[in-house]
Amino acid sequence: MPARDSFQKHREKSNGKMSRKYDKPQTPYQRLLATLNPESKRYKKLVKRHARLNPMELSRKVEETLKKLYEYIKQVWQRREESFDDLNSQQSLANPD
Repeated sequence: MPARDSFQKHREKSNGKMSRKYDKPQTPYQRLLATLNPESKRYKKLVKRHARLNPMELSRKVEETLKKLYEYIKQVWQRREESFDDLNSQQSLANPD
């Protein structure tokens, strides 16, 4: 489905300048609902699902997932540093300059 412009252009009669009249701001959810038939199964399913959403619970899950991700990255960097340390110590033993 092609994107709909969120504004309309019109030329001022007094000075000939172009101006834009913007639509009311909407969330992506609201824009999607505006394109669907209110009697369709998809529309009803989306409305029910949206009603069950809990922003605080979603925020908690995002934070929890980010903590896990940061912990994983930290572990990867620690292993990487350890392997470089091992490699450097092996090279220093092989080359006792």
